[in-house]
Amino acid sequence: MWTPAETANYKAVDLFEAGKTNEALAVFGQAIALNPNYAEPVYNRGKAYLTLGNYNAALSDLNQAATLTPSNADIYNQRGITK
Repeated sequence: MWTPAETANYKAVDLFEAGKTNEALAVFGQAIALNPNYAEPVYNRGKAYLTLGNYNAALSDLNQAATLTPSNADIYNQRGITK
């Protein structure tokens, strides 16, 4: 069983993959509000911001995700792409 934050994150991923990036951003925000220490929606929201060309917001989220899970190499890779 998923937590409410996980459920929101997976819903947002589905929206993002369907090309509904702005809707996904809102739902990623809900997931983060439900659990601010859950790095996955922070990372995913960073990727969504990058898709929209909002590099400052993307870097902010990716930096936060790296703080939450410093051992996740994907975060650092995505951050490098964003920079």
